[in-house]
Amino acid sequence: YHSFIGRPYLPPMWTLGYHQCRWGWKTLDKVKNMVDSFERADFPLDAVWSDINYMQNYREFTVDNATYKGLDEFVGKLHEKGMHWIPILNPAIKYDLNSSYYKKGEEMNAFVMSATTKKSMVGRGWMGTAVYLAWMNPNASTMWHIGLKRLYDQVKYDSIWMDMNEAANFCSGDCEGVKTEFNDTVHGTDPHDPKEFDDLPYHPGKLYLGYKTLSPSSYHLVNDPYGDKFYKEYNLHSLYAFHQANSTYRFLAEIQKRRPFVMTKANFAGTGRFAYKWQGDNYSTWKDMRYSIPWVFSYQLFGIPLVGADVCGLILLPIMPKRNCVHVGCSWDRLFQEALKEKVKRVTVLDDLPLEVIVAPDEKGEAKGNIIFDNEKAANPIISKEYTEIKFEFSMKEKKLMSTLQGRTGCTKRLKPLTLLLFWERNRCPTCNLRVFMINWVNCLQYLESTIQQREN
Repeated sequence: YHSFIGRPYLPPMWTLGYHQCRWGWKTLDKVKNMVDSFERADFPLDAVWSDINYMQNYREFTVDNATYKGLDEFVGKLHEKGMHWIPILNPAIKYDLNSSYYKKGEEMNAFVMSATTKKSMVGRGWMGTAVYLAWMNPNASTMWHIGLKRLYDQVKYDSIWMDMNEAANFCSGDCEGVKTEFNDTVHGTDPHDPKEFDDLPYHPGKLYLGYKTLSPSSYHLVNDPYGDKFYKEYNLHSLYAFHQANSTYRFLAEIQKRRPFVMTKANFAGTGRFAYKWQGDNYSTWKDMRYSIPWVFSYQLFGIPLVGADVCGLILLPIMPKRNCVHVGCSWDRLFQEALKEKVKRVTVLDDLPLEVIVAPDEKGEAKGNIIFDNEKAANPIISKEYTEIKFEFSMKEKKLMSTLQGRTGCTKRLKPLTLLLFWERNRCPTCNLRVFMINWVNCLQYLESTIQQREN
C-alpha cells in the first residue's frame, strides 16, 4: 500500500523533541514567560508553536505588531538556543476588495468559484468573510507561496502548522446570499448544473454536504487556451489538504534548503510523502486519551508515521492548559512520570557516542530497540544507506545494555548526549538527525492504558 500511495519522508531530528503550544497566548510576553519557565526548570524545549493569536485580526500571513511586537527578534533568540518556531495557518484568505493579495488572486482565478455568482466563493473564517484557494489551478500554489514568503520575510519560521484545512468554513457553503441548509438551496447558473450535488439521494447524517465547508457545487477554474476547465469541489473536497501540504512542502524545501517539516490537520492517501499529522481538537477525558493510542498506531498503516495528539486535550482541560501540543510521545503529564518511576530505567552507553537511553523493559526485565539518524541532507537515506544505526539489547538481570553500531556517516563524532523517549539536550549535533526510537515503546503504551483503566475504575 505504501509503495502505491508513496512512502513517507523522514522528519528532521528536532521534530521528535518536546514541543509546546497553547491557544490563548494573547501577547508575546506570555510566550516568553513560558519559554523562561522551561529554562528555569532545566527542562529541554525543542519548539514553540503559535496559534492564531500572533496574527493581525486573524489574517493569514500577518503578525500583530502591537501584541506580538518583536516576534522576529524572539524567534531569532530561539534559534540561537537551538529551538524552533512554528506558526499556524488556516486556509481561509480574508475577502478584502482593497487587499493587494486578494486582488492578485482574483486576477489569477486562484480562488474557488461560486456556482451562484461566478465569482470567488465567499465563506467565513476567524478573520470574517473569506475566500479559498482553488488548488486545481496552478496559480493557487503561486498565491500560497507569495503568502508564505510574506510571512517568512517578517519572521523566519521553521515549519508551518496547517489547521482547518478540510477546508473548514463558518458558513455552510457560500455565505453571500445563498441558502445552504439541507433541502433549501438556491443557485444560479453555471457551466454544470449547480444543483447537481445538492439533491443527492443520500445525505450523510441528513446534512447538506457543504455543511461548515465549501459548497460542493463550487468549482476550481483552470484557464486553458483550448477551453477553460471546471473542476467541481464535490470531486475535490478530500484533496484540499493534500494539495496544500504538497505546496507548503515545496516552498519550505526551496527557501530553507533542508528537509522540511509540515504539520497538517486534514489529509488524504499519500499525504505522508510531504506532511505529518496531529489528531486535531480532542477532549480532556480518559476516553479520548485511550482513543489516541490506536489512532497513533492506525496512522502508521496510512503512511504517516509521525503523528501526535493534543496532550491532554483541547476541550474541558482538567489536567493541562489549552492545546498543549504537539507532543510526539506516550504522555508528558504526571501520569507518564508515574510510569517512569515504576517501569522505566535510564542507562548511559557508548563512550564514543554518548547517549542517555530511557528503556521500558518487559515483564522479563528485557528490551530491544534501535536508533537511526543521518545528516538530513540525503533525500532518502534509508535507500541510499547514508545513515547510522545503533541496535540495543537491555537486561535488568545482568544490569547492562549491549549495543552495536553500524554504518557510520561521520555524524557520530559530533553527536551530543541525548535522552530518548522523554527528552534530549539542546546542545546536540546540529547536522545529525534522530530517526527511530522504539525501545519497547509498546510496553510504555500498555502501562499508560492500564493506568488509565485503573483510574477510571
